[in-house]
Amino acid sequence: MSTRVKNRTGSGDEKCPTCGSWLRHWENGTGEKKAICGTSGCSGSPVLGGHVIKVDGSDNKSYITPICAECNSKTGEFDVIWSLYPASDKSKFF
Repeated sequence: MSTRVKNRTGSGDEKCPTCGSWLRHWENGTGEKKAICGTSGCSGSPVLGGHVIKVDGSDNKSYITPICAECNSKTGEFDVIWSLYPASDKSKFF
């Protein structure tokens, strides 16, 4: 199952305060590791944990998903196939 998202703008300078990287934050939170980008149809390497928001407007949260640099610069909507993990899960990491 995929989720329709768009990249959250303005998150480039944000750092995960406990995990060291947003990709590691996603891996620690989900217990998964992925070898390819989470964008549907992309086979690039996930070099970072990209900040995305759900397009359906079901909430106003920022999520992390493994993503390649090219997909991280997309300006429109796209589908991700991996789990979304909250960018800030205070109950687990803080």
